[in-house]
This record gives sequence, C-alpha cells and structure tokens, in this order.
Amino acid sequence: MAVNYFKRYIWLIDLIARRGYISFKEISEAWSKSPLNETGSPLSERTFF
Repeated sequence: MAVNYFKRYIWLIDLIARRGYISFKEISEAWSKSPLNETGSPLSERTFF
C-alpha cells in the first residue's frame, strides 16, 4: 500500500515539473486518465489543503 502512495506522489511531482504552473482542475483531469488511478476515483481537493 505504501508503494502505491509513493508512486502517486512521484506521478504528481513529475506532472507539476513537466507543466510548471498547473491548476487543480488540470491535475484532476490528468489524474482521471492516469493508470495509477485504478479505482477511477476523483482527486480530492483535501489532497492539497
């Protein structure tokens, strides 16, 4: 389970590094298409606050 969280954090860091400024909406859209999102669950805003 910890490995999954680590992969998700790496995915997020990589996404932000590649795109520079990115809105929550854009991150959420990318997350919905990510193969790491196995359950298809939406990204919670609480992730960032």
